[in-house]
Amino acid sequence: MQQQLQPINLQFKKPNEKVYIMSQVFTNKIKSARFIDTPTNSVIELLYSAEGNSILTQFHLNVDFSDPTFLDFIEEWPLEKIEKQAAAAAQVAKDISSQARKEWENAPASSINIANVLKTIDKHNTNKEAVFETKLAILEELSGTKVEKAMQLKIRKCKNLKGLLGLYYGI
Repeated sequence: MQQQLQPINLQFKKPNEKVYIMSQVFTNKIKSARFIDTPTNSVIELLYSAEGNSILTQFHLNVDFSDPTFLDFIEEWPLEKIEKQAAAAAQVAKDISSQARKEWENAPASSINIANVLKTIDKHNTNKEAVFETKLAILEELSGTKVEKAMQLKIRKCKNLKGLLGLYYGI
């Protein structure tokens, strides 16, 4: 009976130095990453795709510095990059919200097509990105006021635009 030889991987390291081999399904394929449980930031959603493939695959990853998968991820996509993107997204949401509010407040009632406003809300009601951006805008808008923690939690847990608007406007 012939014995098969198995390849081995030799690594040399300094004492007390950790060596990680990056070989995850997402390695060198990450297109974007963000925290999906703000403000705790304990879960990261990353989107990746194979080279030449336009289909994105979603991957959730717990922030755990003892997990080799997480360590491989931050080697390729540092946490600072996610934090900068989140801050930039929050600023964009705030700017858009502020501009929309000014336009809305200054627009004559006859120029606002309420049916289109409602259709737009219906169309994007469960769009994750729209819901996320709306949560950021609402929480930012309410940050200067005394909002109860329970209300903040309801806003964070809300899964659709109609629910968020209901919470925001007290409906």
